[in-house]
Amino acid sequence: MKINAEFTPKQSTAIRYLFDNETSEVLFGGGAGGGKSYIGCAWIIYSCIKYRGIRCLIGRSKLDTLKKTTLATFWQCCAEWGLKANKDYTFNGSTNIITFYNGSEVILKDLFSYPSDPNFDSLGSLELTLAFIDECNQVTQKAKAILSSRIRLDELNLIPKLFMSCNPAKNWVYNEFYLPNKKGVLPKYRKFIQALASDNIHISKHYKEQLLKLDEISKQRLLYGNWEYDGTEYGGHYMNLLVTGDRNNITLSSRNNDSNTEHTQNVNVYSDDNNVQIQQTHGHDKTATLNIYNDDNTVHWKQIKNASHTGTVSLNGSYGTNLSVTQKSNSTAQSYSLSQTCNTSGGCSISVTQQ
Repeated sequence: MKINAEFTPKQSTAIRYLFDNETSEVLFGGGAGGGKSYIGCAWIIYSCIKYRGIRCLIGRSKLDTLKKTTLATFWQCCAEWGLKANKDYTFNGSTNIITFYNGSEVILKDLFSYPSDPNFDSLGSLELTLAFIDECNQVTQKAKAILSSRIRLDELNLIPKLFMSCNPAKNWVYNEFYLPNKKGVLPKYRKFIQALASDNIHISKHYKEQLLKLDEISKQRLLYGNWEYDGTEYGGHYMNLLVTGDRNNITLSSRNNDSNTEHTQNVNVYSDDNNVQIQQTHGHDKTATLNIYNDDNTVHWKQIKNASHTGTVSLNGSYGTNLSVTQKSNSTAQSYSLSQTCNTSGGCSISVTQQ
């Protein structure tokens, strides 16, 4: 099968690294509209056609988001190259596996850091040839490291390759790729390619106009690819708090301007007379678990803005806890579960508001 692909110069550089004999990790990004998802999907598709029977993975923080975004780009690339569903490839929506006519497979995988699987054991049995993490700034460094260790199929004598896309973020992608590249100390097996909307000759002029209308912080990140522009919180927040001393004032806040990232908070209080305030806001799923094991605590807990809200609360103690819960969403479901063992006759004082 002959494939005619038109890549931008930056995309062509990425392809060169992805097929060389030196590079094993490529980070492509730095702004919106640079064609990062497209080049990742194109590389996976081309490799599946070129090499019979390989196994690839496309991952993102949440599988639902992957299917709505990255997978749409994957189908777009297939259509442009004349690949037809149920002829050149099939998609099993139950197993989330795409199988090509020559036996090559693409596994679609959720890479979110769930409290129930902190060591990513769900990746442990995979044996992969290649992998692509879309928006890798939204997953943890541990997820990336574990996935990278699963790229070990070498029947075709191929170098293990991991391709990642991202927008600017002050987390592990900054520390492991952007900053070392800026200082000229990036290891040879790693490559960083800064790609912006202005580098993409295929992008609509209207897309650039829309980026110009963003607030200054988002514009600096997404249009200009500015990695050093602070002033906002970036997504994928996970908090795990253990409190053992008495009479503390504790405030936790998770908020961000990126609607594709989640907030998870686990709070365990084993002491008395604490004032705890928890807030999760902005536009994606929010999950909180709160366990109070002692007396006379006051807790104010808010989950607001869009997407689903889920909460689990357990109250235990000889004297009551004052608990205030607010869940407010403009779009999707809100749910909470509450168990309490307050031994005094008055019990716990609980107020729950859902809007």
